[in-house]
Amino acid sequence: TLFMVSMEVGDMVSLALTLALTKVATLFTMPDCTECLTSERILIGHALYELVLSCLLGYAKVDPVGHVRDEYAGSTLMLAHVFILNILATVTTVAIVARDYWQYQRLKVAVKDKLRPLHANVASYERVDTDI
Repeated sequence: TLFMVSMEVGDMVSLALTLALTKVATLFTMPDCTECLTSERILIGHALYELVLSCLLGYAKVDPVGHVRDEYAGSTLMLAHVFILNILATVTTVAIVARDYWQYQRLKVAVKDKLRPLHANVASYERVDTDI
């Protein structure tokens, strides 16, 4: 997405749509499930991020009449803004994945605790059913 700053508006929109539609196509290769998985949320979030970023860059480069603003084409200021937005998107992605990982680890511990036998040869599945 850093390259979008120096592109023409038409090329930038084409690149953003290509990246977003590639991520959407990747969603169709994932196994069917009833819940929205972490990977699906990340792909959808990144596709939306790229589309919104290209819209913002296009809005900054083109005035309402449709003329290209030359002062913003490939400027260092826009490059810095996009770089900061990319860092924020990366930090957000890492935070979401870390949160889901720790939720999964807590779930594993909870299930292990529920299946710990009450007696030497017996496990309690009733306590697991209450959580599920």
